[in-house]
Formats: sequence, structure tokens, C-alpha cells
Amino acid sequence: MIVGNEACALVEGSLSCVAPTALAQIEAMNLNVPLKYLVVAHEHSDHVCGFVTMKKQTPELILVGSQTAAEILAKEKVMTKFVMEDKVFGDVLHGLKLADSSPEMLPPEPLELDMIIQPNQVLDLGGVQIKAIPTPGHSPGSLSYFVEPDRTLLMSDAAGLGKSQTEIYPMFFYNFQQYVESLKTLRSIMPQRLALGHDLMVEGEENCLDFLDRAIAASYDMQDDMKKQLQEGRSPDEVALDWAHRMHAFGLFEIFPDDALLAYTNLLLKRALET
Repeated sequence: MIVGNEACALVEGSLSCVAPTALAQIEAMNLNVPLKYLVVAHEHSDHVCGFVTMKKQTPELILVGSQTAAEILAKEKVMTKFVMEDKVFGDVLHGLKLADSSPEMLPPEPLELDMIIQPNQVLDLGGVQIKAIPTPGHSPGSLSYFVEPDRTLLMSDAAGLGKSQTEIYPMFFYNFQQYVESLKTLRSIMPQRLALGHDLMVEGEENCLDFLDRAIAASYDMQDDMKKQLQEGRSPDEVALDWAHRMHAFGLFEIFPDDALLAYTNLLLKRALET
């Protein structure tokens, strides 16, 4: 939640089961300025389905994202898949007692963005600015957002998942080289604070740069290991299964079924071999 002197923006939509809690928390903040923008960081189900619920409750909220994300979310086939994932992930969160209730199935309707934010465009909230930075690699339409004046970088899943400042699981689902280049772009900004899409916050410029360096190194390490295993005679299925086990052991992937983890690592292997 980014609070300016004239308006507020909520970056990241999470799942639909999280939306009621998020809205209640915002109301409890007793802000003097209205929530105006719902800001899409990237076009994956666990980052946008909460916005579907929020827009239905409050249609005047302005849904913002990249042109690529808008084109993808406007496809009924994509949103049909996303609402099914939202239901599965929400049921898991409810089972883990991380959500108050099991979510209802959302209608499989295209999600229309109200505003396209261009690369390097700034949303001015009044004394607080949010700059959109293209960071493709995890997804084609990924954006990170740099908030000034406090130099906070909201990077969604551009660095994958971070369990700590030194424990990072790369997620270059769309393109390996773009993923690495995006991380280098974010490093050049010299942020004072990092906020990832799943839990982790990193404070201080030195720690932020160290984390981004480690994220880049972890990406190359994953790629190198996958290629090495194949060179040693392991099959692609065996390599993907090995990294699925590592993904499971890493933690933070509790909401994803085992077959989803294996699908993710098969995709990571494919992307690692494209470069």
C-alpha cells in the first residue's frame, strides 16, 4: 500500500481469498486520502485474482498495468485458467489456516485494465511517485515499481522467491536472459529498500545490492546445474524432478500442488536451455 498526500495505490492483488482481509486492513488504517489505483505487477493468478474481487466491490478503482499484461489478462482462456488456480490455491491457504474462508470460484471473465502504464511512466500520488520499470523474464508483462522519495523498489517476482537475503529460488518462467537483464536494471537503480512479491523485505542500500547480486548468481547457478546434470546423462524429467524436490524443500511453495511444482521446474529447464 503506497500512501500519498492525494491518493493511495495498492500494488499486487494476491488471491481472491485475501481481498476481504486486505480491504479490511485498508479501512482500519483510517487514511485521509482515498485508495485510487490497483496496480498489477505481473500477470499471474496469485498476483491478480484479488483485484477481480476488489473491482467488483469497488468499480471506481483504477486497475493499472503494462500493455502486455493487459493483452494477456483480456483473454478468456487465460482467466479461465487463473480462476481455477485461484480456487485451488485459496483452498490450500484455507486448509493451512492462512485464509479465513475457502474462496468461491470467480467467473472466468477477461480482466480489463482501466489504464496502461508505459515504461518509466510515473503515477503521482501527491508527494509520492511510483515509477514503472519493465522487468520481463518471470513473465512477459512484468513491471517493478520504484517509489520515491524513500527509494523503495517493489519488485514482485522479478528475483523469484526469497526466503532470506541469502536464500533465493530463481523463477525465470518466461525468458532467462531477460530475467537476468531485468535484475541488472534493478540493481542500477540503487534502491534503499526491496519488497518482493512473496513476503521478503530487504532494508538498506548495501543489503539490497547484495541481494540482487545473489539473485543474479542464483539464476546462473540453476542454469549451470541443469545443463551439467544433462551432460552427465540424466534425463530432462530427472533434472526437473530434482529441482522440484529442491523447490519443495526451499519452502514458500506450500500453496502449489506437487504437479504444479513439477510443471514449473520443467518450464525452468526449458528456459535455461534456450540461452
